[in-house]
Amino acid sequence: MRIINCKNYSELSKKTASFIAKIIKNLFKNNDEIVIGVSGGSSFNDAYELLGKNKVIDWDRVHIFFVDERIVSLEDNLSNYKNFLELFGRKGNVYGYRDVKEYNDLFYEKSNKKKVFDLVLLGAGEDGHVASLFPNHSLMDLRGKRYVEIDDSPKEPKKRVTVTRNVIEESKNALLLFASFNKKRAFGKFKSGKISAKECPAKIVKKVKNLVVLTSF
Repeated sequence: MRIINCKNYSELSKKTASFIAKIIKNLFKNNDEIVIGVSGGSSFNDAYELLGKNKVIDWDRVHIFFVDERIVSLEDNLSNYKNFLELFGRKGNVYGYRDVKEYNDLFYEKSNKKKVFDLVLLGAGEDGHVASLFPNHSLMDLRGKRYVEIDDSPKEPKKRVTVTRNVIEESKNALLLFASFNKKRAFGKFKSGKISAKECPAKIVKKVKNLVVLTSF
C-alpha cells in the first residue's frame, strides 16, 4: 500500500488521473482489454474530466462498470452513470445498471470469466463507506456474489445496487481517495489497527495487492 498526501483536491485529482493512465498503460502490456470499476460521488469528478481528455489511452479496449449505482433511471440526475458520462464523455464501453442479473452477466463476460476488476476506483465516505458498503451493514458479511441489490441504504436513495466486498478485495489494482477534509476522521479509522472492516468498510481495500491511497488534507 502506498499513501500519498496531496496539498488540495486539485493536486489529488491530477495525481489520480496520472496514476489511472499509468496503470491502464501497464495493464495493456499483457491484456487486450481491461475492466475498471468506477465510483460515483464527487471524489473522482475532476479526475474523470481529465481522463476524458486523454487521447493517448485506447478507450475502446476499456470496459467500465460502476461499483455501485442508485436504482433510478439512467437519465436521472441521481444516476452515477449519467453523471459519469457528463464528466468523462461517451467513449470506451460504459455499462449502466439495468438489473442485477444483466449487470452480473455483463461483468462476468467482460472480465474474461475471472470476475475481477483490473482496476477499481473508490472514494471513501465520511463514515468510511466504499461503494454502497456501509459501516455495520449486514452486506459486509455477504460473500460469493458479485453485484447485489439493497433497499435499506443509510443514505438516500435507499434502493441501490453494489458490488460485494469480495469483488473489491480480489481486484488487481485499486485507487482509494479520501478527497476532502471531512474525510480525515474516516482516514484515521482506515489506518487504525483497532477498527474493524465492518466498522470502516474502506479497510477492505487493503486486501488489494496494488493499492494507492490519496488524501487531500
